[in-house]
Amino acid sequence: MPIYGNLAANVSLRGKLPFYENSKTYRGLRELTYTAGLHYRFTDWLSVHTSYLGFYQAYAYWAGERDINTGLRFSMTSLGASVAMPYDATLSLTMMLPLRQETLYDDSDAFKFGPLVSLTELYAF
Repeated sequence: MPIYGNLAANVSLRGKLPFYENSKTYRGLRELTYTAGLHYRFTDWLSVHTSYLGFYQAYAYWAGERDINTGLRFSMTSLGASVAMPYDATLSLTMMLPLRQETLYDDSDAFKFGPLVSLTELYAF
C-alpha cells in the first residue's frame, strides 16, 4: 500500500483454527501471525525494508491432555535490502532479530530463536 512517494506499507493477519478432534483424539493448536512493515524504493533497482512479526501458538491436546511441546509467543523485527537483477529477478538480504520469546508451558523444552540472516532470490513469472 503506497504511503508517500517511494514509501509503502504492508500489514497482514493470518489465523489457523482447528475444527475437530481426529480419531486419535488429537486436537490441533490455534495460531495467529501478524505483521507490519515499511518498504522504501531508492531507485529502480535498490530498495530497503523493515518489518515486525508477532506469533501466538496456543496448546494442542492429546486425549484431552495438554501437549507440552505447544504453546508459544514470540516477536521479531527485520531489516533488509533488495536489488533488482536481470530477467526480472530480485535478490534480497535480510537480518531478522528476535525481540521476545515465551513458551506457555513452564517445563517446555522448546528451542530459543537467535538472529537469522536470509538470502532470497525471487523470480516472478
